[in-house]
Amino acid sequence: MSSKKLKVPNDRRPSKRRVGADSPEQAILDVINATCASATSSPDFDTRLRSIKDLFKERNYDAIFNEKLNLPVYIAEYAPGRALCYHHIIQANQVLKELVQRKGGYIYALGAGAGSELVGIAAALAYRRGEYTDTQSDGDGPSELGERRASVKERGGRIVTRGGKGNASTDGNGGGSDVSSETVHEAPAPTTRLELHCQDMADYQPTIGDLYTTALNHWGKLYAGDMSADPATRNCARRSLQPFPPAELNFEYSVGNALDPSADITSSIRKADLITSMFVLNELFAHSKAAVVKLIELLVREMRPGSHLLVVESAGSFSNVQIGSAAREYRVHDLLDRLKDFEIVEETDSEWYRFPEGLEYPRKLNSMRYFLRLYRRKE
Repeated sequence: MSSKKLKVPNDRRPSKRRVGADSPEQAILDVINATCASATSSPDFDTRLRSIKDLFKERNYDAIFNEKLNLPVYIAEYAPGRALCYHHIIQANQVLKELVQRKGGYIYALGAGAGSELVGIAAALAYRRGEYTDTQSDGDGPSELGERRASVKERGGRIVTRGGKGNASTDGNGGGSDVSSETVHEAPAPTTRLELHCQDMADYQPTIGDLYTTALNHWGKLYAGDMSADPATRNCARRSLQPFPPAELNFEYSVGNALDPSADITSSIRKADLITSMFVLNELFAHSKAAVVKLIELLVREMRPGSHLLVVESAGSFSNVQIGSAAREYRVHDLLDRLKDFEIVEETDSEWYRFPEGLEYPRKLNSMRYFLRLYRRKE
């Protein structure tokens, strides 16, 4: 793939930081690109993408996500920038890094069917020792690399399906054709693995499962010390970074309606160390303000004391919601900040993530401006 210089407005420019082919950021893009290659090379990609963007302007989310053919296009276009941003957010926040790297931890990601959370968190696991730099080291890699030579196939995940209705209906209640509503990708199972459960109203299978498999193959080979691969693999090992073995990440995906939560959704909320809502609440408010209020009440009631809620949304007026008969506008985080049961661990009302220079991806990458709240459930 040839690299081309990105010409974007000043507020969407790349950062001055430059990364190489062996960077975590490029690895994130490589995983998504390999998974979505058939979508990005499709002759109707641009036509379908224009339709998706028009529907976004109308806030007609059902029309976007209930059309199965839209989903690979949506992932290829929007997952890369968000996965890069999520990885950056985790690496920049010590509390989030500890939650992601906690042995035996459980993360429940709302509205995460497009796979950005999956790939961003997997990258944070893969490059979890210290800060990444572009300075190449001549030292030997960690001893684990030489000791763990099991093939990716031997350590790879198996797929278990559970019955139910998979395709989200127009009203978001999960009706549709008889396909699996939940797919579990289980790696061989030491008890120290991180459990990541991604939930969504739309059925993103098989693409999200393919993202997981691609991530295992990419970062699993690094962990096994496969020095026969490309220079990016060798450079990573020589930096003494610690890529994750597949057994450290157990991934589960389910289709369900968070605005009409099932017993399974409630159970996941109860046991989660971290719940993420990344560019989700605005879409949920468009469905039903009353139902979102009930969801927030459920989170307050069922989250364990000491567990965390991460909310990330666009920082512009697009994320404002109108409440009450007077249709007064509120920013989403203003509503959440008033909850007496949550304490704010970290906050920013407007933050830019500007992607580093030197990245290659077949679609244009856009920087992102977002607000962030990390809440902790009080004791």
